Amino acid sequence: MPNTSVSLSVTSADNSPKEKKITRSLRSKKSPTRVEDPLPPASVPAERVKFATGTIPRFKDTCRLTNDPYSKECYMFSADDSEAPEAHFYRCDTTNMRWTNLTHRLTYRIPHAPFSEEELEPKTRQLPRISHAGICFLHFRDTSFIVIFGGYDHHTASPSSDMIVINLKNLGWWIVRLEDDDGKKEEVIPRISPEIVAIDKTIYIFGGYRQFGDNPRPCTSFSVAKYAEDEGRWKWTAKDKPYPAPVPSGKIFGSVCSAYNGKKILLGPGRLTDNNPINIAKDDLFFFDTTQHKFQPAIVNLKGSLPQDIAWYFLLEPHIWTPRTSANQAQPSSTVSSPEPPPIFMCASIPVANTEDSAPEIWQLSFSKKRIDCLHVSRMTWDIDTELEECLFIASPGPRIRFIGTKEPPAAGKKRRRTRVIDSDDDETSSVDSEPNDACNNATWNAYFDIPLFV
Repeated sequence: MPNTSVSLSVTSADNSPKEKKITRSLRSKKSPTRVEDPLPPASVPAERVKFATGTIPRFKDTCRLTNDPYSKECYMFSADDSEAPEAHFYRCDTTNMRWTNLTHRLTYRIPHAPFSEEELEPKTRQLPRISHAGICFLHFRDTSFIVIFGGYDHHTASPSSDMIVINLKNLGWWIVRLEDDDGKKEEVIPRISPEIVAIDKTIYIFGGYRQFGDNPRPCTSFSVAKYAEDEGRWKWTAKDKPYPAPVPSGKIFGSVCSAYNGKKILLGPGRLTDNNPINIAKDDLFFFDTTQHKFQPAIVNLKGSLPQDIAWYFLLEPHIWTPRTSANQAQPSSTVSSPEPPPIFMCASIPVANTEDSAPEIWQLSFSKKRIDCLHVSRMTWDIDTELEECLFIASPGPRIRFIGTKEPPAAGKKRRRTRVIDSDDDETSSVDSEPNDACNNATWNAYFDIPLFV
């Protein structure tokens, strides 16, 4: 799951990024002062805040989350922004929200060199120390994969153009050799924080930034990499192609997702720096046709308004969609794809009137109904007093948006809290004594909160 822009940084003498302390939380509480009814009442019910178990990862601005709807699991990849960064890779079972640390269980492979030592005797090796990368999910031949592209390589102290693939069945990972038609290795412009989408056997790459700092030099182009199954290799079918009309010159995209069951990709606006909020207009969103590689305005004909003055937002497309019409309607025994194009959900952090708080809100973009509907959930997401940092779509039981964040577990009297936050590859739940942590500086993904969807 990607954010709307790179967390822009200043650069030190050794060219390593030094992060500005800008939270990526969907809910960023800055003031304890509250006024009565600053938000409208919620229009949909919600479940209570629940707590995750297992080896719970710490939240960092460099975290990237993606969802596997086939196995009902989500995966988190991140690299520290410390002086000695380490790449982390976690899996979470979304049926019970149990986290597992896979960081030290991955094996390095070189598929295009079958007689190499790495292929004949695979050994465990951590992922490269890359932060601010693009991440997406790919399903092929009944096997799920994670694709990681670009980002900031802490080993070379420079942006990357590598594409990394992780086989989630055997936990092997490798760097993809991308070639031209003649079999020659080719690369695209290295970039930080690209937006990527996988559809079928094709990876679509949009935007990104060439460097950190106040002038990040955004990439206003797209690239397409496709797996040629008959040749057994990955090839570039489009490489650093500038956005054509009707996309305005210099346009920055900050969030993308597949749409129309993979026939199109929806692109939302980004920004040059994190200093200013995002105001989304209808002409800011574009469709990318995955067959013809053409852009077109996406929602100019939809009725309804879009969020303004937001800090972050995410675009989500349901991979499997069975809408419910009421809270009392029985759920089907199996979930099947809808014949109509599924809606797109926009989760955005909006300001709370008369406070310095922000709270997550959800908009539903229904292309078949030509409507944009606000679900009016910000009141409940504000009231739960939880830092919500990521969101994903859950198909079963019943379609829902799941927010993941951090919250202090209920305290037992005045005893010191037992926390389950650890950074090890131990699959068992562990506890360490600690005082209550600051939610922003030591946040974890220990809490979750579901909002059922009714249309």
